Amino acid sequence: MDWIKKMNNAVSYIEDNLENNLDLSKIAETANCSISHFQRLFSFIAGIPLSEYIRNRRLSIAAEKLKSSDVKVIDVALQFCYESPEAFCRAFRNFHGISPSKARKPEVSAKYYPYLSFQTEIRNGRIIMGTKSVIKIEELTKTRVVSFKGFGKDPEGMAHSKFREWALKNTSDYLYRRIIGFAPAGHHPDGKDEHEYILQMFLYDNEEQNGYFHDIVVEDGPYGLYLISNVPIENDNQNTDEVDIGTSLRKTSQIMYESLQEIGSYELDDFDGNSFNGRNFIEEHICSFDWFNGTSDNMEFKLWLPIKRKNDA
Repeated sequence: MDWIKKMNNAVSYIEDNLENNLDLSKIAETANCSISHFQRLFSFIAGIPLSEYIRNRRLSIAAEKLKSSDVKVIDVALQFCYESPEAFCRAFRNFHGISPSKARKPEVSAKYYPYLSFQTEIRNGRIIMGTKSVIKIEELTKTRVVSFKGFGKDPEGMAHSKFREWALKNTSDYLYRRIIGFAPAGHHPDGKDEHEYILQMFLYDNEEQNGYFHDIVVEDGPYGLYLISNVPIENDNQNTDEVDIGTSLRKTSQIMYESLQEIGSYELDDFDGNSFNGRNFIEEHICSFDWFNGTSDNMEFKLWLPIKRKNDA
């Protein structure tokens, strides 16, 4: 997969420049993406923030140099871009649990954080990286949902507001519910300022009572096969906290499409310009307690792409 190759190229660049002041823009450029997108994608697939990975690699190699030579601590500190020996010693002790001078002793073992190399394995319809499933296939049948709709220039905000108010009033397990959203005609179709957005919450078995759930009409939910992946959120403007959901979704969909080709036995459902054989691509919303209580607008996302088996009619 091309994106895996790009990530490995970026990690190689980092490894080759651990003794230099690393420029995040050059690292991201190696992976052909923005700084913020690279940082989020790295954290997503590596399970560790980029800055922490760089720090751990530097301190691992620093310990090896101290043990294998008589180089001065101050020289090692400068070699690995620390502003002072004191700053280096603090970081070294925090990581290794021992001082640099103690790490020189033959009987003392320092920690070692390995060089990362991203490799994937396809297993039971999942893209596995290490022990982590980064992309999976899920089949949905007989799902039932309640819906909250918005129409206008910010239909997502309208739907979110309706759902949040209703959920806080009528459910106690809202943090654990599966929540999805989609734009039936696409986001801003034909360049229009206004469009429709539908937010849905999945119901558990036997929650529906006479076609309703807490005064909301219950409807059929999504069905069929979906390719599902987390979405590392894009933020090209480092001076603000605003995120670019659209760019994030587009870049994630490209990665997912490449992954789908690797899996081999599935393909995207037929796309007519707005939906896939009558099914929409879906954004799953992972909402925090802060989002529900109104102190934060941030949430995490997963992207669902409708797919089908290649031998399906």
